Amino acid sequence: SVSTHSMSADATAEAEAAKARGNKTFADGDFVAAEEHYTAALAALSPAFDGWHHGDSISGDGGVSLNGCDPALGLAEGSGDVNANSQSDVAMLASQSLRATLLCNRSQARHQAGLWQVAVEDASEALELLSQLSGQASTEKMRIKALYRRALSQEALGNMVDALLDLNLALKMAPSNEGIVSAARRLSERVPRTATMPPRPAVAPWLPNLTYNSREVLRVAESDQFSGRIRGFMPNEANSVVKFPCGMGVSVYHGHGGLNAILPLGPPRLLPRVCELADSGKVVPVPWPKELGDEYFERPNMRPCNGLHAKYSKGGDLRWLCRYNDGQLDGLTLRFEPEGFLRYSECGVYRRGQLVEKWQNCLLPDGYLSLALADLILPVKKALGLGLSPCEERLCFEERVDVDGVQPMSLTLCALGEVPEVPRVVSGQARRTGDRCRAQLEGELKPELRSRDFAPIGPGGVGEAVPTALGGTSLVVMSGVALDEDLKIE
Repeated sequence: SVSTHSMSADATAEAEAAKARGNKTFADGDFVAAEEHYTAALAALSPAFDGWHHGDSISGDGGVSLNGCDPALGLAEGSGDVNANSQSDVAMLASQSLRATLLCNRSQARHQAGLWQVAVEDASEALELLSQLSGQASTEKMRIKALYRRALSQEALGNMVDALLDLNLALKMAPSNEGIVSAARRLSERVPRTATMPPRPAVAPWLPNLTYNSREVLRVAESDQFSGRIRGFMPNEANSVVKFPCGMGVSVYHGHGGLNAILPLGPPRLLPRVCELADSGKVVPVPWPKELGDEYFERPNMRPCNGLHAKYSKGGDLRWLCRYNDGQLDGLTLRFEPEGFLRYSECGVYRRGQLVEKWQNCLLPDGYLSLALADLILPVKKALGLGLSPCEERLCFEERVDVDGVQPMSLTLCALGEVPEVPRVVSGQARRTGDRCRAQLEGELKPELRSRDFAPIGPGGVGEAVPTALGGTSLVVMSGVALDEDLKIE
């Protein structure tokens, strides 16, 4: 409404004036007064900021939505263009950006005043706000400053490991900034090389037989060490799959041999070559991958089951971690870069195959990744003797997963009360009008192998990380946003 816009403009003007006074007193060295001015600016901005939160539609987790979408969607990734549908949306984004700037400046003032704990809290809140405004160069620069300031306060509090992790994140985006490089070198000399590692039990280190990008996955999965295994295909796919008696299976790239996916698989079915259409009685060929020829019908067909699926690139890198239900995406879907970063533009929450919420950090529950690693990826890879990709190594490090302590999955162990499966021949006769042979859907699926369930939303971190060697602390210098200006207040 007009009154809401007027109130917001007045509040923003008042906040900007208080911010200017804070910047001046900070430059004069009066950090206590600067902290008071920034606090006053935040107080002036709060009614308008809260007004935007309550005036726009509210998403399921209590966050702000713009016409039913996440605020971050108002910015085109990498372009910096505002894609909001109204002046209200633009003003809300500007208010959020100003609030993040004020929190970042107050964090610096509080650090200089010796209020290190609250300085850390301000920087953390600023990072949370900035994570919803990705896509602008100014936002990236402010995120670098917030990480740097939080790192300095963590160092003052004696939290050297957390400080060094923040500096590594900042280095990823600003590898040439002398202030960050100098602070990272200083801390790396003070932090023992083993200090960043979680406590490990007294067990022998795990040494995989194969590298993560090995092309021998199918050979190993089909070896005699896994009795009761069944090799076949998934519906209308050329990639081979091997199902183990426990219900878990692996998919392997056709003609390549590398790992394609780790997933639960349904009962084996031998498909007919033709099927009958119930409405016309016409007999038609069953669709199949032409490159497989007769082998597709000679081997059993197995449908993916409900639960968590891990999918990989041909290079062996973890690419997708997603949950399926009735053959459709249903739940949190995460897309990873080879280095282990989340590709935010392709992450989100799905319901019955439809995207219902795009990425925001609160979507990732605490412990979600660590449980996926410890309950699915690591046990299966250990059983196969397949090494971890750089992405998985980084995730295990960041999530404090004890790689050596996780036990291999008992792939040959049948579920309680079950007997080894035998492929069943499926008839090609259609059962209802317009129905082709849906052999892969016939019969009841055995209870799927599930990971523990999580709510679709929950608390999470900023989602930024750098590859860090498991052997100790390392400073990773990568190309990123150049930070030409000094790490000063704005």
